[in-house]
Amino acid sequence: MDITGIVIAGGRSSRMGRNKALLPLGNLPVIENLVRNLDEVTNRLIVVSNDESPYCYLGKEIVPDLYRQAGPLAGIHAGLSASGSSWNLITACDMPFVNTAALRRLILEAEAISEREHASNGKELTEAVIPLTADGVLPLLAMYRRSVLPGLDAALREDQLRLISWTRTLQAAYIPAHELCKEGVTEELLSFNMNRPGDYEKACQIYEEFRLRP
Repeated sequence: MDITGIVIAGGRSSRMGRNKALLPLGNLPVIENLVRNLDEVTNRLIVVSNDESPYCYLGKEIVPDLYRQAGPLAGIHAGLSASGSSWNLITACDMPFVNTAALRRLILEAEAISEREHASNGKELTEAVIPLTADGVLPLLAMYRRSVLPGLDAALREDQLRLISWTRTLQAAYIPAHELCKEGVTEELLSFNMNRPGDYEKACQIYEEFRLRP
């Protein structure tokens, strides 16, 4: 399938105090590692940010939110609006332990769903593939069909900005997060995100432990 990768990098990083997407983990900024992983499994890559300058060096297309100050829903909306792909793989810029294996497994699930729908001439299409952990869903590490845009646009216009609430309106397939976990990445690490300085310190510690494993 033709897949567009979308990295949501439009947050203000106010709790971190600096741009969390550019924090180094090992030799690479977190967002650069994500971009490299996405490049391996997608046909096109879009970074959503209202400030192009920090990300120009990545050499990727950068698009701004069409709805300002509307949180991650606006980022998903901007990315899907710029995409020409039916299926899109979305990640947040602050998830340092998302790897290619997890991304590839999400794509395989979407491909399998599309094949079943085609074989059955199904009229109701699955709109999203979202990982499900013991603590809840991971809507910012998920596959979305571009066909969700009208409903997403309506939610934004009505100022309904809660991400989880919006995903509940979708015809979604939920995949157990443990099925995405390979190469030593656990559910906890897969869903780990960095919002505060302490989160970044923990991420660096975990990364170092991984690096030192025999």
